[in-house]
Amino acid sequence: TRSDDLVARYGGEEFIIGLPSCSWEQAIERAERIRTRLANRPLRVGNELLRVTASLGLSYAPAGRISNLMNLIAAADEALYEAKEAGRNRVAASRRMYGHSQGKTESVDGLAVMTSI
Repeated sequence: TRSDDLVARYGGEEFIIGLPSCSWEQAIERAERIRTRLANRPLRVGNELLRVTASLGLSYAPAGRISNLMNLIAAADEALYEAKEAGRNRVAASRRMYGHSQGKTESVDGLAVMTSI
């Protein structure tokens, strides 16, 4: 993650990553990068190598248009469960957009939220 990103534990096995100053396209790319890096780096536990995978749910809202952060998190959480139901180890984007604009200039001040497990 970047130094501006916020990474926090959110519940038991879930984490949340806030991506400020990020376009929708950049958020999807970053989520895929996180997912593939986790999958490609096994963890050594004793004599065993454990593979870690992640399902990620992603939601987005341009800065200044986030009226309720909990709605943004809930949308990411819904997308997470869609990713898990679709076979896990994948990124799913929320269908709920909070003021998303296709304009590249406006979207660079956005906040994307990912939840993963």
